[in-house]
Amino acid sequence: MGDYDWYISPAERFAAETQFNKYSEDEEEVALNHLEQLFQLSRLSQHEFSQIWQIVDIRMRQRINLEQFVYFSHILNTRRKGKPIPSGIPLDVKETFLKQPISTSSSVRASTTGRDVGASHGRSIKELEDELEKLSTDVRLAQNEEQLAKEHLQELEMAKGEVDGLADYKRRELAALQSDASKTGSSAPSGISSGAGTVEELLGKLKAEKEMLKRQQGELQQAVNAL
Repeated sequence: MGDYDWYISPAERFAAETQFNKYSEDEEEVALNHLEQLFQLSRLSQHEFSQIWQIVDIRMRQRINLEQFVYFSHILNTRRKGKPIPSGIPLDVKETFLKQPISTSSSVRASTTGRDVGASHGRSIKELEDELEKLSTDVRLAQNEEQLAKEHLQELEMAKGEVDGLADYKRRELAALQSDASKTGSSAPSGISSGAGTVEELLGKLKAEKEMLKRQQGELQQAVNAL
C-alpha cells in the first residue's frame, strides 16, 4: 500500500455518494453488473476496473456498500490520473467496510460527515487548495472531451449529408438504368447495384457512429455534473 494517498476530500465523497445513489437506485448496496456506464466513463481497461473492484469487494459478493463504493471511486479517479493501483486496503478502512451498511435514502446525503471533518483536520490551506485545483482540472478535462465529441458529431453530420447526396444520386442513376433496362429487356449493370449497396452500408455506419457519439456526449455531461 506504500505511499498511496487514501485521503478523500468532502467534494470527492459527495460526488461518489451521488453516483452511488444513481447506480444503486437508492438501495444499500450496488452490484458490479450495474456499473457498465461507470466502466465506460472511467476509460480504464476491463482488467484494471476488475482489479480495483476486487480490492474493495472484500466479501467477494459482487456487491459493495456505500463506504466501499466511495473508496472504489477514489481508486478509479487516482488511476485515471496515472497513479498506481494499491495492492490492498488499509486495516482501518476495511473496518469501515465491515460495519453495518449505511441506510440510503432518495435524497443525497450531506458530504461533510464526521469522517470527512476528521480527514480534513490538520491539513494546510495549500493542500486543500491543491485538492480543489485537481477537481477543477477533472472538470475541465471532461468539458474538453465533451467539446471534442460535439465537433466530431458535427463532422459526422456533414459527412452524412454528403453520403446522403451520393446515395440519392446513385438511386436516381439506378432507377434510370432499370427503366432503360425494362424497355430493352436487359438488366442494370451489376457495378451500379453494388455501388449503391456500398453507399447504403456506409450511410448505416455513419448513422451508428453518430448515435454512439450522442450517447458518449450525454455520459460526459453526466460525469461533469457529478464532479
